[in-house]
Amino acid sequence: MAAPKQIRLAVSTAFQDAGEATRSIEIMKIVRDSAPSGYSVHTVFFTHGSKFEQKALKNGFALQRVEPALEGEGYLEDLRPTANNFIGDKGLAYRLLQGEIAALKTCRPNVILHGFWPIAGIARRMVDPIIPSICFLPLPLEPSMFSTQLLREAPDQIRPLARLPHSVQQKIMRRIPTAWKLKAPIFKQSNLIYAAEKCGWPHTPLRNLFDMLKADCTLVNDLSYFYKGMTLPKNFFLTGPLYSPADSKDRLDPAIAGIFKRQRPDQVNLFCSMGSSAKKEFLAEAVKAIVSLPAGRFRAVILVPRGRLPDRGNRAFGCRSP
Repeated sequence: MAAPKQIRLAVSTAFQDAGEATRSIEIMKIVRDSAPSGYSVHTVFFTHGSKFEQKALKNGFALQRVEPALEGEGYLEDLRPTANNFIGDKGLAYRLLQGEIAALKTCRPNVILHGFWPIAGIARRMVDPIIPSICFLPLPLEPSMFSTQLLREAPDQIRPLARLPHSVQQKIMRRIPTAWKLKAPIFKQSNLIYAAEKCGWPHTPLRNLFDMLKADCTLVNDLSYFYKGMTLPKNFFLTGPLYSPADSKDRLDPAIAGIFKRQRPDQVNLFCSMGSSAKKEFLAEAVKAIVSLPAGRFRAVILVPRGRLPDRGNRAFGCRSP
C-alpha cells in the first residue's frame, strides 16, 4: 500500500490572542480529522511566544519559532496597537514581516492558514512561489461588501461621528461614497505598508487592510443570521462560530463558586470574560453595568487578563450588586 501523500500546512495568527489561537487550533483539528483517504496533514503553528503553545502541542501539532521573540502574554502588550495601526511601531512591523518571510522559506508549506494577521497575508506573496492561503475572520472583510452592507455606522476612531445617535450615524454613512469610507486611517495600516515596502514588496502597491488579508478562500466564523439578504463574494464561506471545548482537567475556581453559590431562588449569576484583547476601559464599563443592576438579585464575576490588572495575577474580579 502506498504511503499517504502529506500536505504541509502552516498556521500563522496573532497566537498571543485567545480568540485567534483557539479558533485556529479548532479549525486544524477539523482539517486533520477530515483529510481524504490517501492524504495526511502535517501542521505547524508559527509562534513568537504564546501561553497557547502547550494547547497546540497537546492537540498533536508542531510549533515553529518565528523572529522576533515576544513575551506572548497578549497581543496588546506585544504589538502595542494604536488607534490606527494594528502593530503600533514601524520597526516592529518590519521585524515581524521579516521573520514571517524567513519562516515560510524554511517551512515551505503547501497552504497557509491565517487569521486576522495581515503579516501572513503579505509574507505569503513575498516568497516564490506564492503560497495559497485560507483566511479565517470574524467578519467578511471584503471592501465592497464591508463598505456598503456592514459599515453602517461610524468607526469608533472617528470620535465626532461615533458619538452621534445611531440613526444619525447611519444616515450620514449612507451618503458617504464607498471610496471615501475605505480611506479611513484604520483601514490603511500605514506601519504594515511601510514594512512591506522596506522588505521589497514586488506587486501592485498595497492600499489597505483588505489587500493585506486577501486570500484564496476566506472562512467567516459568524452566524448566518447576521447576513440575511447579503451576498458574500464567491470565495467567502460562513462556517458559524467556533469554540474551544473546556479541558476535562479544568476545575472551577472555589472563589468563583463561592460568589455564584445560590442565596435566593431568583438569583441571577453573570459571568463576563474580558478576553485577551480587553482594555481597562472595558473593565470599568462592565463594572458600572453590573453595579447598576437591581439590588440583591445579581452576582457576577468578571474574568480579567493579567495585563489589565497585573497586581491581581490570574484572579477573577467578583461583584455583588448592592
